[in-house]
Amino acid sequence: MSMAEAFCNAPKTFMETHVVYVIVPNQTEGLVDVTVEERPNSTVTNNPDAKVFRLRLVRRDDPVSIPAYFCPYEQNNIKATTLGNLALWMFTPTMDGCTLGIGSQGRGANGTVRVCHVNMARSGTAIESLGIAAGRAQQAKLQRNIALSEVGRDGTLIEPMAYMSEGKVGYALKATTFGTHPLERPWRFYTLRYRYAGNSFFHGGVHPHP
Repeated sequence: MSMAEAFCNAPKTFMETHVVYVIVPNQTEGLVDVTVEERPNSTVTNNPDAKVFRLRLVRRDDPVSIPAYFCPYEQNNIKATTLGNLALWMFTPTMDGCTLGIGSQGRGANGTVRVCHVNMARSGTAIESLGIAAGRAQQAKLQRNIALSEVGRDGTLIEPMAYMSEGKVGYALKATTFGTHPLERPWRFYTLRYRYAGNSFFHGGVHPHP
């Protein structure tokens, strides 16, 4: 079995071992077909058996792919899309300070939910004279309010403080954020956290979010 086939057969299981980061164009929205390709000359320092892969849009000559929803991204803006039952997976561009908003999926949820990717980096930069921590807090606060205005006050958020922190190392992690669900059932969301320097990557695990 090829590595692309292994990913398409069980994306979450694959990402629990390997680093997968997104190179799908930021403006992509809605239902697309995606696959993975190996990043050459790259290592995962905390797992010598793991490899590094790029998630990208399918090409005509790719033998395998999966359908997935894609929520777009734009710096200093909010982008949103609606997930449904035409795919079991959802992805969005790499998050390293952004917030993902997820609409309410209460009792009777049928697999349709609104999601949004919010970036308000400019608001944090504006007060960085008060310190990096103050800038991050200001950015996260504004993103929280904007995300909830899009998905509703009963929605849930995946915020920077939840996925970027690495203890004493600070806020060093990036996230491949993805969702999955059984057909006509609620979505669940996860972050694959990682950091890198050059061709050396660290796999920070796959973490569920409420």
